[in-house]
Amino acid sequence: MIEFAFSHTIRGAGRSFSLNVEAKSDSGLLLLTGPSGSGKTTTLQCLAGIQKVDRGHLFLKGKYWFSTGRNKSICDGSSNVGYVPQSAALFPHLNVEKNIAFPLRSTLRGLLTPLQASEKEIIERLMERLEIQELRRSRPAHLSGGQRQRVALARALVLGPELILLDEPLSSLNRSLALRSRDLFLETCSQTGAAMVVVAHDANLWSPFLSMGARHIVIEDGKSRNPGPGE
Repeated sequence: MIEFAFSHTIRGAGRSFSLNVEAKSDSGLLLLTGPSGSGKTTTLQCLAGIQKVDRGHLFLKGKYWFSTGRNKSICDGSSNVGYVPQSAALFPHLNVEKNIAFPLRSTLRGLLTPLQASEKEIIERLMERLEIQELRRSRPAHLSGGQRQRVALARALVLGPELILLDEPLSSLNRSLALRSRDLFLETCSQTGAAMVVVAHDANLWSPFLSMGARHIVIEDGKSRNPGPGE
């Protein structure tokens, strides 16, 4: 089960944007849709701990991941999140394989510590599933947008996260590859019980996600609501 409710105000350049959203899904799965600039990406950034909310909480799997009332922060190191931003946010100085491996090294031991055989197997399996194994030595500057997105997808899964946050994760992929990548995430959720929040432009592409029990939430002008007929 995932539940969150929070408010957050962004100020800058003489303007302000207020986000007031809430959602709950017993399945731990959420699909967020809505027009551009409505607050979907900001919602994911708040859930990931990238932006600190003014007030609110995230409750997942029986514990508070953050709560302003309890002085609990998602950044305290106890929460395992796999996040795929729209930009992919790969490290330009690292090749594909090292980008995928980065969470293992930075979280578990250290950047200079060699990977274990079991970790190499995980990376290899993800690269094969996402069809990027031939790119392992390439750096992001030499990749297409779709290739960078697939590397980011693999990196998000390498630690076996408890919470997966996806911001338009399939937007740069062709239809066939998008479906295969989507199915990898759905399979991961089904096998591991990970919670997942997806921001998507095409809700129809994620219809199997809804069939798994995902709750569909529409965000407009910084506010969340249930979708109307045909949305």
